[in-house]
Amino acid sequence: MSKTPLHIPELRAQIARYVTVKDAITCVQVRKDWIEDFAYPIWHTIDFSCDIKLQYLDQDVFAKYGHHIRVVENLNEQWHLDVILWSQASKLRHLATAMHNMVEFQAYCYEIIQRNIASLEHLDILSSVTPKLLMQINALSPYPATKATSRLSILKLWGLYMTRNAFSRLLQQCPALDLLDIRQLVTHSRHTYETFQHPSLSILTASITQVFNMCSNSHDAAPLLIHFPKLTSWKIRDTAPPAAVSMEAIKNGVNQYCPLLKTLYIETPSNTTRDLLSQAFTALTSVCFLYSTLSMEVIMAILSHQSSLKELRAYAPSNTFYSSDEVPQLKAQFQGPSWVFQMLPRFCTQLDTFTFPEHEMDIGEVENANWGCMDLVVLCIRIRGLNTKETIDRAIQLWVDGRTQSEESSGHNSTGLENDQSIAERVARHLLKFKKLRQVWLGRKVMSVE
Repeated sequence: MSKTPLHIPELRAQIARYVTVKDAITCVQVRKDWIEDFAYPIWHTIDFSCDIKLQYLDQDVFAKYGHHIRVVENLNEQWHLDVILWSQASKLRHLATAMHNMVEFQAYCYEIIQRNIASLEHLDILSSVTPKLLMQINALSPYPATKATSRLSILKLWGLYMTRNAFSRLLQQCPALDLLDIRQLVTHSRHTYETFQHPSLSILTASITQVFNMCSNSHDAAPLLIHFPKLTSWKIRDTAPPAAVSMEAIKNGVNQYCPLLKTLYIETPSNTTRDLLSQAFTALTSVCFLYSTLSMEVIMAILSHQSSLKELRAYAPSNTFYSSDEVPQLKAQFQGPSWVFQMLPRFCTQLDTFTFPEHEMDIGEVENANWGCMDLVVLCIRIRGLNTKETIDRAIQLWVDGRTQSEESSGHNSTGLENDQSIAERVARHLLKFKKLRQVWLGRKVMSVE
């Protein structure tokens, strides 16, 4: 019988780390001595929202294979907790749990967190309980006997309660933290409290109210920004205009505490988006916002950053939007004059990324706008008339062929498209103006070129 690489234990162990769960299950059914190697991809990730059959497995199964578990999602119920306790998992990298008001459930959740804090890189603790649950920050500190340090780089805390001093200590216990996502996190502060400044945290997701009115008993407390001198990116989520927080207060807080903050992800009403861009921030380099909030006033506010803006994006409707093979139907469009929108690529001359997947442009207006962002690298737009797979693919292929022809002719600009007037040819001709362009989306699948 001829042998394959799978018959060599060392190679089999390496191969097992790269196969899909489906293939791993097939492999364990081939030979018993392969089970231990291929158990790793099978047990690597447990998502209790879909792995409901786990509750019917014997406790001994978890004890035998639980050491392979690295990711736990949606740990929300008592039997979920039992599975992880039986497994004695101690090398988790990602844990997401939703706390409820059973004291025993909370205690064991925090025990699991502390047992794994030396390996955890991503931790989500969510709660919708009223009154809010007290956050046990000691769980984020490794056992003293291990002499380990926290590796947490992503921390999500929703609907919890702690003192302001506890919040500072939490940051101290997580020196590798890079991203903090907090919602409805309430703190209580006395007249004096620690203002530990984290040495590396660069990304914050929080509402304006959360940042500036975090302390439930004191509106005079320093904003949350005081803790993050290295902050570069803020994702702002406010479903309504922030109450009792002025744009002047935001501007002063950013200037005083976060001078490196130049990237905004904005999920706010249109007027708030306008005011943030025009009154609270200066010289932004990257802006992403909701297309539904686009207005003439928002465009004018964006243009106040035209000399510094490198990335300008509207959110895609879904995470899989750009990889979909289907051409999406366009919804409600910007209501202002179309030439006003063209001011963005015309006057924001430093742009290297311009993505508006839900906005449809007329190719004639695009040609007349004389875009000034000649260093574009990423472009995601829709063009009226390119609404089928065939027309989109033709425009993309003409662009790719035009780039190749231009390179082969030692930089000469002739591409053979000069006299063609179809929509696809005109779009390709426009794309060829941008010599650094590497990624294009016109309605289906991103095309990337070297």
